[in-house]
Amino acid sequence: MSVPDPNTHDVPSDEDVSNARELLAAKNFDRRSIGCDRQQMRERRLRTAERILLLRRSRVGIFGEGLFGEASWDILLSLYVAELSQYRMTITAVYNEAGVPQTTALRWLQHLVDLGMVVRRPNVVDRRAVFVELTSTTLEKMDRIIDGVLMQDT
Repeated sequence: MSVPDPNTHDVPSDEDVSNARELLAAKNFDRRSIGCDRQQMRERRLRTAERILLLRRSRVGIFGEGLFGEASWDILLSLYVAELSQYRMTITAVYNEAGVPQTTALRWLQHLVDLGMVVRRPNVVDRRAVFVELTSTTLEKMDRIIDGVLMQDT
């Protein structure tokens, strides 16, 4: 795998994604292989994603701000947890939950929209607010990443 440049906030390379796919395919992991029904698997994914978010936040508490910079991942992970929790996030909630400065979050959200990874949905109750959601393709990719983490526990 390529080593990420700490000065950029790039999404994973095609090679990284390909390597992760190969690893997951080789393990042939799915919810049936660990004896879970759909709801149990959703709960396991949610708990795992929440643990990852907690770990990411705790490292900032220990090392301080400015050392770690993966705004796109923090945003995707926060949106993933929201989706599994059946919670709709506004743009404000996204940058608060992801722990990302507002201007950085807005820039990355637009980039993720442009890539087709997230969508903005109007809030019909409050037209001043906009909801942000993962696309179904991005949700499936996040599932695969979290399933890879779960594989390490089995």
